Order: sequence, then C-alpha cells, then structure tokens
Amino acid sequence: MTRFLAASLFAFFIALPAWGAPTSGYDIEILVIENTLPELEGAETLAVPTPASLATELANADVGTNAAEQGGLADAIKRINRDDRFRVLTHKRWVQTADAKSATRPVRISDATQRLDGIFRFYLSRFLHVDLELVLRNAAGGESSEELVYHLSEHRRVKTQETHYFDHPKFGVLLRITQAGKS
Repeated sequence: MTRFLAASLFAFFIALPAWGAPTSGYDIEILVIENTLPELEGAETLAVPTPASLATELANADVGTNAAEQGGLADAIKRINRDDRFRVLTHKRWVQTADAKSATRPVRISDATQRLDGIFRFYLSRFLHVDLELVLRNAAGGESSEELVYHLSEHRRVKTQETHYFDHPKFGVLLRITQAGKS
C-alpha cells in the first residue's frame, strides 16, 4: 500500500507543473538594425549569396508579421531613428508557442527591399532557445559591381522578459520575448 501511495504522489507532483503551464504562448518581437558607417563595408562577408542550408529553411518558413510602432522595443526604435549611423531594416512581432525544435517551423525575417532575408526559430528544449540565420546584401560602392553579402548565424539560450542582442559589424538584432499577455 505504501508503494502505491508513494507512486501516486510522485505521478501527481510530476503532472502538477503541466497544469499551471501557460498555454497562450510567447510574444516575440524582433528588430533588425543596419549600421550605415561606410568603413564597415567588406567586413565579415560571404563568398556565396546564400548558404544552402538557409535556402532550404527559407522555402519552408512562415512569414513574420510586421509590428506596429509599439511593444517592448518601441523606445529603442525611437532612439535608432534619431541616429544617422543606424537604420531600422525590419521590425516584426507575433505570438507563438514554444514547442520542440523538430515541431517548430522557422519564421522568415526580411525587409521590404529583400536586402535582408533569413530565418528565426524559437523552440523549447529543456530551456527556451533561438536559432537566427540572416543574410544582408549590399551592392559594393565604387567601380566594382560586386555584391557584398553579410551573414549572421547564432544559436542562443534565451530568457523571457530580457532584451537580447545579436551582433555583427554591419547589422544587429534586438530580440524581446515575453509570455503572451504580459509586457
């Protein structure tokens, strides 16, 4: 009888956290910023236009939703817009659940001119994780008509209620993840 009671209590306490787990998902907000300083041209470029793995992911990605000028990154956008050294390439915001990596479709992140293109994947694997792979294309100035391609590829464990920064000399990404319904 004691083993049965112990096993029942163990099963109850294992299932308890799932009952209180949020089911509404997470509010994802992403802001991609270009550094317009000319001395950065040519830094960390790729020889190929798009990595083959990214091309496959792009074909299967969901389209990210453009964000309104509100949200957790609204103040950052205002400051960036006042500084001529930086330009907002895209600002997107959507709600999604945190599923296993194999069950999560990537979200396509691009700008209106298609200079910026890539994928964002948010998933749960014991902790929350983000995979980010972006390509920024820039026509080279001067006599050369060669296209410069900048690549940012990151995998990171993330926490909610924090602003995360992904850095590249030519562009950067601000990311904010909150539980849906909370700021």
